[in-house]
Amino acid sequence: MKKFTFEPSYDVESYDKENPKEIEHHFYASNYMEWATNVDFKKLHDSFTKKGIPFGIWFVPVHAKAPYQIVDYAPQGVDAHWLGTYQPK
Repeated sequence: MKKFTFEPSYDVESYDKENPKEIEHHFYASNYMEWATNVDFKKLHDSFTKKGIPFGIWFVPVHAKAPYQIVDYAPQGVDAHWLGTYQPK
């Protein structure tokens, strides 16, 4: 199986909403207790794996600081793409 990676394309902290210059995307993960975002897929995946309970990850094609709603643990109104549900070992 070929391994793939997602590389962060910008610094989340320096995002200028009025003049975006970066490729805008991030990843969103949630389980039944919490959610988190990160531009680095591996960091987000590893963080939730350590918690030991199943979680879902979405690719969200907007900047991590862009506003959007979360409904039933999933991003809404931003054309988010579900990447799967992961079961930690």
